[in-house]
Amino acid sequence: MSSVKLTADSGGGTVALTAPSSTTSNAAVELTLPVDDGTAGQILQTDGSGNLTWVDKPTPGITEADQWRLTTHVQGDVDPITGTWERNDTSGFTKIGTGLTESSGVFSYPSTGIWQITAVAKSHHSSANKWSEFMLYTTIDDSTWVKQTEPGGSNHDGGGNTYANSTFTFIFDVTNTTNCKTRFAINQENSSAYLTGSSSFNCTHITFVRLGDT
Repeated sequence: MSSVKLTADSGGGTVALTAPSSTTSNAAVELTLPVDDGTAGQILQTDGSGNLTWVDKPTPGITEADQWRLTTHVQGDVDPITGTWERNDTSGFTKIGTGLTESSGVFSYPSTGIWQITAVAKSHHSSANKWSEFMLYTTIDDSTWVKQTEPGGSNHDGGGNTYANSTFTFIFDVTNTTNCKTRFAINQENSSAYLTGSSSFNCTHITFVRLGDT
């Protein structure tokens, strides 16, 4: 194996760059170094064509986590649910990263990646044999919406005020932050059933966590 050996400027010693015993398909590999020395902590990255650049090391762990909730009750069939969403602002909560944005019931993502969406829907029923369904819709082209979940809560055992929780988890591949979006809807048997909301604590709420790169 051949090497390029560099001698230290002072104090003696050498540093050698050694070629491998062979390259893939015996190709002539040429690497072009960056034009500067980068900044502290950066690493070299290739573009696949032999050009090397300095880049920041990937951030380990979760880079985005956010939580939103309904602040008021929602009755009837509503799609999308609008005008009642807020980010969790109870003491002790802290989002990670930039967080999502919401406009007219549609949630947009701050970055591409594989996102986990977890929902807890608390429904109220004031009479027997009532039900409600909490649904997640996603779009990947900012036009065509697809229903992804339909968990339901129901009361079958008589009168009085009854509460039921329904949950779901969905993994969403956000490949484009302009086109990939999320909305939520509710379908209920009649006006005696509704989703509960609060601005003081989480009743019906959604948690978004970015798991990794797309």
